[in-house]
Amino acid sequence: MAVHITSDNKVLVGGDTAINKNRKFYPTDIVTTPRDNAIIADMTTSTLYILNNAGILMTYYQISDINITYPVALAFPPAGQLYIACSRPNDSTTKEVEIYEVTISEC
Repeated sequence: MAVHITSDNKVLVGGDTAINKNRKFYPTDIVTTPRDNAIIADMTTSTLYILNNAGILMTYYQISDINITYPVALAFPPAGQLYIACSRPNDSTTKEVEIYEVTISEC
Protein backbone atom coordinates (compact mmCIF):
# COMPACT_ATOMS: atom_id res chain seq x y z
CA MET A 1 0.00 0.00 0.00
CA ALA A 2 1.39 3.36 -0.94
CA VAL A 3 -0.08 6.83 -0.68
CA HIS A 4 1.51 9.75 -2.49
CA ILE A 5 0.34 13.37 -2.76
CA THR A 6 1.53 15.07 -5.93
CA SER A 7 2.60 18.69 -6.20
CA ASP A 8 -0.89 19.60 -7.47
CA ASN A 9 -2.50 17.90 -4.41
CA LYS A 10 -3.71 14.76 -6.19
CA VAL A 11 -3.69 11.65 -4.05
CA LEU A 12 -2.26 8.50 -5.63
CA VAL A 13 -2.92 5.22 -3.84
CA GLY A 14 -1.65 1.77 -4.76
CA GLY A 15 -2.81 -1.53 -3.32
CA ASP A 16 -0.75 -4.08 -1.46
CA THR A 17 1.06 -6.33 -3.94
CA ALA A 18 0.36 -9.45 -1.87
CA ILE A 19 -3.39 -8.82 -1.81
CA ASN A 20 -3.83 -7.22 -5.22
CA LYS A 21 -1.54 -9.63 -7.06
CA ASN A 22 -4.29 -10.97 -9.34
CA ARG A 23 -6.86 -8.18 -9.04
CA LYS A 24 -6.71 -4.46 -9.74
CA PHE A 25 -6.78 -2.17 -6.70
CA TYR A 26 -10.23 -0.54 -6.71
CA PRO A 27 -10.67 1.86 -3.79
CA THR A 28 -14.29 2.85 -3.33
CA ASP A 29 -14.27 4.96 -0.17
CA ILE A 30 -12.09 6.37 2.58
CA VAL A 31 -12.94 7.50 6.12
CA THR A 32 -10.92 8.82 9.03
CA THR A 33 -11.07 7.28 12.48
CA PRO A 34 -11.18 9.02 15.88
CA ARG A 35 -7.43 8.34 16.16
CA ASP A 36 -6.76 10.21 12.89
CA ASN A 37 -6.04 7.09 10.86
CA ALA A 38 -7.63 6.31 7.50
CA ILE A 39 -9.61 3.28 6.39
CA ILE A 40 -9.73 2.59 2.65
CA ALA A 41 -12.19 0.07 1.19
CA ASP A 42 -11.02 -2.03 -1.78
CA MET A 43 -14.01 -3.47 -3.61
CA THR A 44 -12.28 -6.07 -5.78
CA THR A 45 -10.55 -7.85 -2.89
CA SER A 46 -13.08 -7.01 -0.13
CA THR A 47 -10.25 -5.58 1.94
CA LEU A 48 -10.07 -2.67 4.38
CA TYR A 49 -6.66 -0.99 4.57
CA ILE A 50 -5.81 0.90 7.78
CA LEU A 51 -3.27 3.70 7.28
CA ASN A 52 -1.80 6.00 9.90
CA ASN A 53 -1.98 9.78 9.51
CA ALA A 54 1.31 9.72 7.55
CA GLY A 55 -0.22 7.38 4.96
CA ILE A 56 1.74 4.31 6.08
CA LEU A 57 -0.07 0.96 6.03
CA MET A 58 -0.62 -0.24 9.60
CA THR A 59 -2.69 -3.34 8.84
CA TYR A 60 -5.45 -4.65 6.65
CA TYR A 61 -8.55 -6.80 7.09
CA GLN A 62 -9.90 -9.09 4.42
CA ILE A 63 -13.54 -8.63 5.31
CA SER A 64 -14.53 -11.45 2.96
CA ASP A 65 -13.28 -13.71 5.80
CA ILE A 66 -16.40 -12.63 7.72
CA ASN A 67 -18.66 -12.80 4.64
CA ILE A 68 -18.65 -9.08 3.87
CA THR A 69 -17.99 -8.52 0.17
CA TYR A 70 -17.99 -5.68 -2.39
CA PRO A 71 -17.60 -2.70 0.01
CA VAL A 72 -18.59 0.53 -1.72
CA ALA A 73 -19.12 3.04 1.10
CA LEU A 74 -17.86 3.56 4.65
CA ALA A 75 -19.13 5.66 7.55
CA PHE A 76 -17.48 6.13 10.94
CA PRO A 77 -19.90 7.91 13.30
CA PRO A 78 -18.69 9.32 16.65
CA ALA A 79 -19.97 6.25 18.54
CA GLY A 80 -17.07 4.25 17.09
CA GLN A 81 -18.69 1.58 14.95
CA LEU A 82 -17.76 1.32 11.31
CA TYR A 83 -20.62 1.00 8.83
CA ILE A 84 -19.85 -0.77 5.55
CA ALA A 85 -22.28 -0.54 2.63
CA CYS A 86 -21.80 -3.33 0.11
CA SER A 87 -22.80 -3.75 -3.49
CA ARG A 88 -23.72 -6.97 -5.26
CA PRO A 89 -21.90 -8.83 -8.04
CA ASN A 90 -22.82 -7.68 -11.55
CA ASP A 91 -24.70 -10.91 -12.24
CA SER A 92 -26.84 -10.63 -9.10
CA THR A 93 -30.59 -10.20 -9.50
CA THR A 94 -30.82 -8.57 -6.07
CA LYS A 95 -30.79 -4.78 -6.19
CA GLU A 96 -30.58 -4.03 -2.46
CA VAL A 97 -27.44 -2.79 -0.76
CA GLU A 98 -26.31 -4.56 2.40
CA ILE A 99 -25.07 -2.50 5.34
CA TYR A 100 -22.92 -4.01 8.06
CA GLU A 101 -21.95 -2.59 11.45
CA VAL A 102 -18.52 -3.66 12.71
CA THR A 103 -16.32 -2.62 15.59
CA ILE A 104 -12.67 -2.00 14.82
CA SER A 105 -10.57 -1.38 17.90
CA GLU A 106 -7.32 0.55 18.19
CA CYS A 107 -7.70 2.45 14.94
